[in-house]
Amino acid sequence: MVAAELDASFCLLIHVLLMRSLRSILFPSKNIEYMASGTPLLTTKLPGMPKEYYPYVFLIENESVEGYAKALESVLAQSDEELYVFGEKKRKILFLKKEK
Repeated sequence: MVAAELDASFCLLIHVLLMRSLRSILFPSKNIEYMASGTPLLTTKLPGMPKEYYPYVFLIENESVEGYAKALESVLAQSDEELYVFGEKKRKILFLKKEK
């Protein structure tokens, strides 16, 4: 059921608004799971997320209402085809890295 819901989504959102001291100890396992789904991911930067994954996600650069709005607008400006290609490229890169 979860896989069907991921497939039906045009974009997945993960946001973590925590004290900076707590952010440094988090591992972004949900980010990795969502990347593996092939669905585009809109997320905040977590220190535990490898920087080489940044090009394969939509990043929320400014954690404010305006920053979230700008990031969401950039995702919504993409066509369905562009989102699909972006998500598939991300999924393939993730699995290629795991195979090495």
